[in-house]
Parts: sequence; structure tokens; C-alpha cells
Amino acid sequence: MGQELARISNTLTGGMSPKQVAMILNYDDSRTLRLQPGAQGLTFNWIMTASYRALHRLGVAIDIVPPDADLTPYKAVVAPILHLVDDALAENLCGYVAKGGTLWLGACSGVKDTSNRVSSEPLPGLLADLFGLEIEEYDAIGVNNSNGIALEIDAPALQGVRMNGSTWCDVLAPKRGTEVLARYTSDYYAGQPALTRSKYRSGQAYYLGTMLETPDLCKLFSWMLSEAGVACADELPEGLEVTQRVLDGKTLTFVLNHSASPVQYVLNGEMRELISGKTVSGVLELPAYEVAILT
Repeated sequence: MGQELARISNTLTGGMSPKQVAMILNYDDSRTLRLQPGAQGLTFNWIMTASYRALHRLGVAIDIVPPDADLTPYKAVVAPILHLVDDALAENLCGYVAKGGTLWLGACSGVKDTSNRVSSEPLPGLLADLFGLEIEEYDAIGVNNSNGIALEIDAPALQGVRMNGSTWCDVLAPKRGTEVLARYTSDYYAGQPALTRSKYRSGQAYYLGTMLETPDLCKLFSWMLSEAGVACADELPEGLEVTQRVLDGKTLTFVLNHSASPVQYVLNGEMRELISGKTVSGVLELPAYEVAILT
């Protein structure tokens, strides 16, 4: 393997990850939720990890960025939770979506400012206009309880699908023009919106009012990213990683098997495997702990 990689090193040197998707991470959210979680089992690490794993299983290369990052290079931005929001962050997000970006935001967001003071505006506070909704109530149900959500998304893979949200449920009151994509199925807020999409100038903003596990997030992110023009794989087998680098206008796809068993990766057409020099198509068989580099 070492000799083969040395042979193609010039082909790989300088490759950069494509800037298509970013995930916002705010360490201040981690600290404030550790002190005041608001619901049993609500932890910052769990929320962030569930979304990261979902994107990883879809083979989507993501940049982890701070709240004040320049978001303009990205087709889609995922913010699993933004508990603390100030004017600068709200302005950054609004500017990104206004120019055509796609933004995904999770529950329990916009609750406080960066001084940990509860917003005096209807939640999600400074983000209410961007997402075209108000949160009229919330239910801190805890990690061991759940409320079903029924999807109303016009996509073959998602029609009639039901999922289970846990830990926290924002009851959403959409404003005029905001599209309802899912509704809760039980408790006093049965039938109320759980997932919405708003059009904001040239872009769109999604708000998920509850917390989902990775498999359900995979399904929603796959659809959302396709709407944003981001290509992603079907949900990958456990232990398989797919990532990309762009060099001189060409895309290199790295397929890594981190498991002790062989895995299969379905190819999108005919490709050349750089390490072996062979042309491959159909299904790539990758032995345990092996890697393939495709172009």
C-alpha cells in the first residue's frame, strides 16, 4: 500500500474538501446547557453528535464552523441547536439565507442571549422572522419519553413516514407562508407543527421542533440536502466512511472501511480506482481496514 500511495502522491497533494455543508458549533451553548439543561437528558454533545453522525453516514463532507463564520461558500448549513443568539449571529444567519442559502435549525434555539438572559421576544427570539414562526409552547418531555411526528413531505421516500422525537418538543405556530412539513401525533399538541420550512428572500430555513436520533435525521437530511443541491450517498453501512477532496477541478472520492469485515459501496457510474489503477463500476467490494481512492 505504501508504494502505491507514493506513486500517486502528486495526484493527491493539495486536495481540499469541497465547501458544500457546514455545521455550526457554539461552545457557549455547551456551557449554558450543562448548567441549565432544561430537560432530563438534554445534552449539547448528544444533540451535536446525532446530527454529525447523520451527515457522516450520508457521505457528506462538512466543515465545523463557529457562529461568526462566513457562511456564503456553503449550499447548506446545519445548526443542531443555537440556544444562545445575539444580534450578530442573527444578522449572519439572515444574510446567509437571504442570499440563497439553506439553513437547518434544531429545537430549543433562540432562547437566550450571550449573557444567558432569556429573550424578551416570543421564541425563537431574534430568529422568529427568519424561520417564519413563533413557539407558542414547549414540552420538556425528557430523554426517556417521546412524541411521534408524522411527515407531510412530498417525496416518495418520506411519504407517510413517522418518526419519534424525544427530550424536547417546541410547539410551532407558523406565520403566513411558512410550510408545515411534519406534525406531532400525541399529547395535547397532537396535530401541531413539528417541522417547518420558510422562504426568506432567495433562501430557505427549516426549523425542527424536537430532537431525533441519527437514523431519522439521515432521512430528513438526505431530502433537505437534495433540495439544496448537495449530492449525498444512501445511508452508509456502519464503519464505512466516504469523503471527498477537490484538486484542479477534479473530485477525488476516498472510501475507507474502518470495520473488521468487508463492506460494499455502490458506485455512481464507472470510476477509476487510483491505488490499483483499475476501472471499477457497479458495487465496490472493500476488504476490512482498506481504502479506495476513486475519480
